[in-house]
Amino acid sequence: GSGGFLDLAVVEERDGKAVNSAVLYLGDRLRVHALTIVDGKIVLDVTMHAPDDPMCCPSLRTTRRFQLERGGLVEDSGE
Repeated sequence: GSGGFLDLAVVEERDGKAVNSAVLYLGDRLRVHALTIVDGKIVLDVTMHAPDDPMCCPSLRTTRRFQLERGGLVEDSGE
């Protein structure tokens, strides 16, 4: 197929070793423009599919925020 499936993974250092602590599926053909960490939250500047977009052409530019909670990634509304 022609999909481009993206996951967000958090890798932490524990005892001098890299450990994958959380993974979250973000979507198909999502475009990530920037990733920053602000106040302990992962902030993604992305273009994703609006409700009526064809699969080839996401058009909704937005910011998504995530944080680690109980060993998993949780999306934060940013408010």
